[in-house]
Amino acid sequence: MAHSRGRWRAPLGVGRTNVSGALRPSTAASAWACARSVVAAIRTALVLPACVSCLLSFSAAGPAHASEPELSGRLSVDYVPRWLDDTDIGDEDVHVGLLLDWGSSQDRFSGSLYWRGVKDADGVSGTTGGRFRSVYDTYGDDWFSELYYAYADVRSDGFLRRTRAGRQYLYEGQPFHFDGLSLRTRRGPGGVRASAFGGVPVHYFEESREGDWLLGLDVEMRPWHGGKVRALYAHVEDDARLVGLPVTTEGDDLLVLSAGSRLGHWGRGLVRYTSVDGEARDVLARAEMRFERIDADVSFAYYAQPDTLAQFTTDLSVYSLVQGASHAYDRIDLCASKGFRTRGGWRVGLEARGSWRNLSEALDEGEYNRDYDFVRVGVGLEAPERRRFEASAGYASWRSSGDDVGAFDAEVRWRPVENVRLGLGTSYALYRYDVLSLREETDVRETFVKALWSPKESMELRFRYAAEKYDGDLIHKMELGCSVEF
Repeated sequence: MAHSRGRWRAPLGVGRTNVSGALRPSTAASAWACARSVVAAIRTALVLPACVSCLLSFSAAGPAHASEPELSGRLSVDYVPRWLDDTDIGDEDVHVGLLLDWGSSQDRFSGSLYWRGVKDADGVSGTTGGRFRSVYDTYGDDWFSELYYAYADVRSDGFLRRTRAGRQYLYEGQPFHFDGLSLRTRRGPGGVRASAFGGVPVHYFEESREGDWLLGLDVEMRPWHGGKVRALYAHVEDDARLVGLPVTTEGDDLLVLSAGSRLGHWGRGLVRYTSVDGEARDVLARAEMRFERIDADVSFAYYAQPDTLAQFTTDLSVYSLVQGASHAYDRIDLCASKGFRTRGGWRVGLEARGSWRNLSEALDEGEYNRDYDFVRVGVGLEAPERRRFEASAGYASWRSSGDDVGAFDAEVRWRPVENVRLGLGTSYALYRYDVLSLREETDVRETFVKALWSPKESMELRFRYAAEKYDGDLIHKMELGCSVEF
């Protein structure tokens, strides 16, 4: 969740076309339920670490470090107006984010917190609805906030290497977001390490968390140099009480098996298999290669979902309450790029990439479920460091549901002085999923300009304006932001 200034960098010759669907919440709950979950998470983050530290104090292992942890963080505020061209229809929001880190991974005690709030500045869209109505407006209040994580870590040099308590994210072949406890052991012979976790899942847009819980165990080993093998088992109980839907109780058992390895000195590969309740959910194979000597990259990914997903618990089937179902499909992604250096120190990059998504049954095609072929070729130009100039351009071809569309995209990035960055560009996407409005947009052309100024190392001022044209309308979007690190 940490913010990064690296957002301005893009692979040379790579456009900004979005070809994948975004995960999104399904509906909204009351602000009171959200407030109660925040209080519970903070209480957990404060009480459990104290109990755990008492237990660890009986261990013979000494503290990892005796230094006093320091507090650091980042505060950001963004004003985001949007309006429909030649109309009075618009929306204004203020986004606030707070990131706090206490200590580091080298300290015996440490912790982290990330909170985000959204304020409806105009007080209109939440009541009238319309094009700019978002999932935040469904709360019926001008203010919406989310505590993404708030946890504390206790480390030891003994068998139990790390204990984490509070609201936290885990990705162990499957993303888990919960209030609870996670334990991780130190590595043993063969690189074996075990992790266990459990608690109450976090569902921001659910009326009640009553009856929800999860438990999981993950084992990782490194049987050969550069190799990693993992197995995860998790059980999830979901007493769903989502707004507008009947109460249902589901219990699922998740199994994730994966193996990854270095591919010589040039890259890595990964294969992963996931099943729920004994039946296959998805399969993934991925390989990435980087050849430094000849300045070239090659990547490949294959993903298959053999069956329709709609019957699982909320945590294991995040799409179903939005799409109704995620139908069976497979997808192939390929990308290759090559760089060349000129005598003057300029770098020229060539790239070709493509994605092919195929539904198992053509009749399943509909919103959020699309067959498409996407191919893009591009060229990039990067000046010597002293000139601080980059540019990229490409041509993309889309084929889907009878549509055969070709589109041009380009971007220019310039750093006139060390603490100022400027950008200008345009991009196209045949399909794009809007996370906030929970809608699929088609035939989207975006043109944007952006600027970033850092008056000092700990401060960042941002500006971005974009004009988006789709469905016959022209939408204007602006972002004015400030971030301070401390």
